[in-house]
Amino acid sequence: MRRFCEAFAYPERHFRSILVAGTNGKGSVTRMLSSALSAQGYCVGQYTSPHLIHYSERIVLNNKAIQNKDISHYLYQINQVENKLDEKLSFFEITTLMAFLFFRDKKADIAVLEVGLGGRLDATNVVDPILSIITSIGYDHQDILGDTLTLIAREKCGIMRPHKPIVIGYVPEDAFLEIKRLAEERQSQFISLQADVQITHDKQESRLIYAQQSYTHVKPKLQGPHQRNNASLCALALLILNLHCDIICEKPAFFKGLLAHWPGRYQKLQWRPSVQVIIDGAHNPDGINALKETLQQDADFTCTSERILIFGSTNGRDNRTVFNSLVELFDRVLLVAPISTKAVDSSIYQTLYPSAHIKPNVSSAMSDVPTCACVVITGSLYLAGDALAFFSNTTRDHVFDYRPV
Repeated sequence: MRRFCEAFAYPERHFRSILVAGTNGKGSVTRMLSSALSAQGYCVGQYTSPHLIHYSERIVLNNKAIQNKDISHYLYQINQVENKLDEKLSFFEITTLMAFLFFRDKKADIAVLEVGLGGRLDATNVVDPILSIITSIGYDHQDILGDTLTLIAREKCGIMRPHKPIVIGYVPEDAFLEIKRLAEERQSQFISLQADVQITHDKQESRLIYAQQSYTHVKPKLQGPHQRNNASLCALALLILNLHCDIICEKPAFFKGLLAHWPGRYQKLQWRPSVQVIIDGAHNPDGINALKETLQQDADFTCTSERILIFGSTNGRDNRTVFNSLVELFDRVLLVAPISTKAVDSSIYQTLYPSAHIKPNVSSAMSDVPTCACVVITGSLYLAGDALAFFSNTTRDHVFDYRPV
């Protein structure tokens, strides 16, 4: 990434950057933060992954996705440099570089960048962020990041910078101590939502105080107690930007940011007169636990006559634990492999839950749903994308569609 950024005259240096890492919540925090800063009047780039339906969702400027003509333009430029350097970038590296070029050319003031995987070796980590955020630490991608929370935290701490603020959300004690140790070692300014902020939650909203500044009535549009924590972390990040980075975001803009919609995160759809559909991209133990907690507080789920799970996942995750912890809430289970080269064969889950039925796709699974039910579709963001494409009657883009020839 550094070689290619150099070849393009360092596009990532033309705007200020905020890096957002974490096992869960980083996409939601990225979305709320970029929406709030945009509402304040800044020209804001937003970079996230994966896309749910269209590839262009990954690269957004002031809440508008990059256009296909721009994608083609930057792909051609990148392909030319690949040939010149005799080196091929990965799909994610191509997309990250494209975002840098797009944000530079559109004269973005700030780019809020979601880390793809880990932090230390992620393609986004070539930027010099004014603020780094770690939303959460949990078990995911252990084959790459390590099999303890301390090792996972260490990888994610690769995004912190000397003398720059690092803001963290609620994390387990082992991870907290490791992040704090590394922040002190690297002389980063460490601010923790759980240790440095006075915060109170009720069922609907939160109130937080930091450095004699406060936010009250913090209530995101996104549903679930975990989203309330993400909104509080976004509020803290905005206070830090104000205090230390000379970026002002007034409260009206922040509250507009809380209204941001983020597809595939406990998203509700009505299908037919009496079928409620809930689509959630939960794909690891912490994400599934957050989903379960939200479902158990949702009358649309708890009061329905039949609860149906449509589940599918991808490789590299604790799939068995995730699946086993979820099925107990449901009357029926349908298994659908996401449309992805990384999809897990659904027969693996059928051995764990023999009464489950394997379906070839979301459309086939939904045809088995009775006239009155609550359907939860989860296990992977790729499956969430497949579901949203089905319900919107469109075709989902896949990563290989945009690889240069």
